[in-house]
Amino acid sequence: MGRQRVLLVNCIIVFIISASIFDIVTDREHWPFSPYAMYSNIQGRNFKWIRLFGVTQQGEIPLAGIQFLSSFDEPRLVTAFRSMKKRPNNHQLLNKALHYYRDRYEALRLSRTHTGPPLQGVRFYDITLDLDAWVQNRNQPTSMRLLDQIMLPDQKD
Repeated sequence: MGRQRVLLVNCIIVFIISASIFDIVTDREHWPFSPYAMYSNIQGRNFKWIRLFGVTQQGEIPLAGIQFLSSFDEPRLVTAFRSMKKRPNNHQLLNKALHYYRDRYEALRLSRTHTGPPLQGVRFYDITLDLDAWVQNRNQPTSMRLLDQIMLPDQKD
């Protein structure tokens, strides 16, 4: 490659990087450069999420992650629960879903797909988490509001 071509390529690279940095610093958008505003600001001081917990003899465990519910990832699970909460017959739907997830968890446990403990019940919470810059409090919610629960017949509260 000739010296002029190398110089041209380097100039183009420097221009692209400089234009991107300029848009990020000035918080402006000049196509195709962008400050990616969707990822650069905080929408509030806390984060709200819906979370499913399994009730064991030792306490509660979060049922997050594909290992416990197989083909259900947490964002889809949350979307489904939020949708059910808005329906007129939401208590029946939520109760049916909690039974399904408990049965699904137990079926996967019995087939040795995961090594989680046996469940005595399932609880569904609306949690609030104060934002921490380093997410050190991710497992310590600020508040937890019980929305619904199911327990095995001999384990009712």
